[in-house]
Amino acid sequence: MASNTAFWKPGTSRPASALDRTSEAESSSTSIIPPTSLQSCSIFAASSSFSQRLRILHTVQTHQVTLIISESGADIINFLPQILHNAAWTSNGNIIAFTSPRRSTTISKANQLANSMGISLGQQVGYTVAFETNTSTSTIIHCVTDEIMFRELLRDPLLTRYSIVMVGEADHRAVYSDLLLALLNNILRNRPDLRVIISCASPRASQVFKQFFQHDPTLPPCSNQTSETSQTSQHTVSILDLRSPSLPVHIAYLQNPCPDYIKATVDTILSIHQSCPLGGHILAYLPTTVHINSALQELSDYQSDYPSSAPRMHLLPLHSALSAAEQAQVFSITAAGERKVIITTDAANALALEEIVYIIDSGLSRIRMIDPKSGIESFAIAPISQDIAIQRAAIARSRTTSSSSGKCLRLYTEPFFLHQMMPSTPPELNRVDITTPVLLLKALGIDNLIKFDYVPPSPPPQILARALKRLYQLCAIDDQTRLTATGTLMAELPLPAQWGRILLASAQHNQVAEERKGTGTGTGNANANANANEWGIGSCAQEILTIISMLQVQHPFYAPHTVETQLAIRNFTATEGDLFTLLNGT
Repeated sequence: MASNTAFWKPGTSRPASALDRTSEAESSSTSIIPPTSLQSCSIFAASSSFSQRLRILHTVQTHQVTLIISESGADIINFLPQILHNAAWTSNGNIIAFTSPRRSTTISKANQLANSMGISLGQQVGYTVAFETNTSTSTIIHCVTDEIMFRELLRDPLLTRYSIVMVGEADHRAVYSDLLLALLNNILRNRPDLRVIISCASPRASQVFKQFFQHDPTLPPCSNQTSETSQTSQHTVSILDLRSPSLPVHIAYLQNPCPDYIKATVDTILSIHQSCPLGGHILAYLPTTVHINSALQELSDYQSDYPSSAPRMHLLPLHSALSAAEQAQVFSITAAGERKVIITTDAANALALEEIVYIIDSGLSRIRMIDPKSGIESFAIAPISQDIAIQRAAIARSRTTSSSSGKCLRLYTEPFFLHQMMPSTPPELNRVDITTPVLLLKALGIDNLIKFDYVPPSPPPQILARALKRLYQLCAIDDQTRLTATGTLMAELPLPAQWGRILLASAQHNQVAEERKGTGTGTGNANANANANEWGIGSCAQEILTIISMLQVQHPFYAPHTVETQLAIRNFTATEGDLFTLLNGT
């Protein structure tokens, strides 16, 4: 008879000593994952050995915080919730949370897990993103965006329903990812049974997270540690480096700076396609969807002049504005005599693309930034960091099935990479408007924002001061920075603070209008209606709600830059401004 699992779940009674050993006759049948579950794990067996999975499970059992360094989109990360479920971390009604910064990535990961487990999405595996949820009472693996998980704390400050919280792509240092980690650090003091798993592709970022979780001496030891093991397990944080050993990537730089990165990208793609064998696909990085569409159009024009016998390019965009079905096209099988050419923003970093041999890196990305003087937030095209450049190059190394090494062609000079690129991208908390996150922190009872324990580096005081000023202007806090009744309502709305305040104001206007319309009868009632119209008080809540809903859509118009779309938009364009145009478009 096979022995029981060698590890045990924190919070349960420790097994007898014999259960953590096996006889020679039984050793071949000992398994932490049931045989029925091993079959469902076969989809990623090639990239994750059984011993590697045991190593992860042992680390999670014996440490409160596990930091995993792996390639972006690695199978071992995407399917880790399934491994943890098979190891009984979802027993007794517990849930495993799997967070991602982006909506599209969250839904994609949920689909992958459901397909791997052979179940319908929305049952044992579900997801929740802004304004959309697909879960049930039987959901035990919950894929959510960082913001949704952060807002979960408003209802359940200790996350009592969850046994494990996995924070994915933490090295991106998104606003809600960093704040979630900061609050998880506080929760661990009160919940030694909770486990936090942080995945990142940057060793530099993993060291920042390790120091952050280790620096607090009040963090209690794991609940399953005994007096025999506590001396050997001094830390509650462990780092696992699961990057796959592989062939090195050949890096090539430009000798001189590039004046036109779109043209340089197109020329480089054509050069590779015409001079290199069809054994590998091409992945190119451009900062925006407009640049991607422009490059794809140029490549399509070039290809239209090719003779029919020439190898073809299968041209594919990849960015967050595409639907899930459109994004799935990058996984399609390429026909004989074709090479897949994918042009992306940063969406490819979270996907397990295979047979990518050639990487073309423009060295640019589109990031959110706030103007320090005006306080206005906007998107800007800026150079990437060294960490991002290394991650982009690693896609060729980690995912190619070719026997030759991958190649990364960087459209910038080597001195620029070594001396002008920042080592890592500044956290979003240090460069974007954080009015809404500060409102939510206030709703969680965190009054002293200066002394709050952020993941380093902390937001600059001027950014915090600007957020507090805006909340005061929105009547969300009083002159002592205490949350008001209006602020409490705003925090409950899944909207940016400014939009939440507008929606509440429109509802109040509706109430005043109804009260005035209902005052008196006959002539008096008509006068009341006239007064309401004179003061501009009318039923506007529905219109405001419609406009805010349209603003939630990243791209409300399909293919907005085509001539056909521009002509169609003219039919409902409003001279009063874009907001009324959005209202007319519904």
